[in-house]
Amino acid sequence: MKRNAILLILVLIVPVVCLADVDFVLGIKECTLISPDIDGFKVEERYSGSYYSYEESAEIEGVGSAGLMLNMGLGIDTRIIAIHMTGGAGYLFNNAFGTGMFTAETDLFFKLGSHFMMGPRGGIVFYAPSWIATTGEVTLTSEEPGVLFGFSAHAAWRKVKVGASVDYQTGVFEVETDDGWVANDDELDISGVAIRLGVTFTF
Repeated sequence: MKRNAILLILVLIVPVVCLADVDFVLGIKECTLISPDIDGFKVEERYSGSYYSYEESAEIEGVGSAGLMLNMGLGIDTRIIAIHMTGGAGYLFNNAFGTGMFTAETDLFFKLGSHFMMGPRGGIVFYAPSWIATTGEVTLTSEEPGVLFGFSAHAAWRKVKVGASVDYQTGVFEVETDDGWVANDDELDISGVAIRLGVTFTF
């Protein structure tokens, strides 16, 4: 039974590989991550003494973070479908924190005509976060990678593809404070909808 299953898989895959073009792909993308749970995250430090008192605070404003991504890898291209398997690196930031992002992604495209293709995508995301606001003694750490899954579409002209993707992307940072600073939550959940716009080149 197992042998028959392996033979069936080979029968299906080998013709696709043999008829496919394999290219190097390079993509440059602008990324916006809309994370509802980050709005209102706040750290503050208070002191009240006999002679003076003070209060300082820093708060995340809004739900958006923005940045750039660079993806590169292999593209398998047939008459009916195309598959992009890439690794990516980039940086995402807002007014309070920033994070490096390192991804492994797979896009499956179905070709709808000679200049348009679309399909599902998925991947994993590793983060390297840091607190970049000038106010607050905060350390952010990422214990577990996030995942992304969504849908992408490209308009293609020869070796250039212009496209967009809409994904749901997960990510949670552990929060630690120091020097009298207190956060209103011990986790910063950046999960949300990621919108990526960019251009992909094939070589």
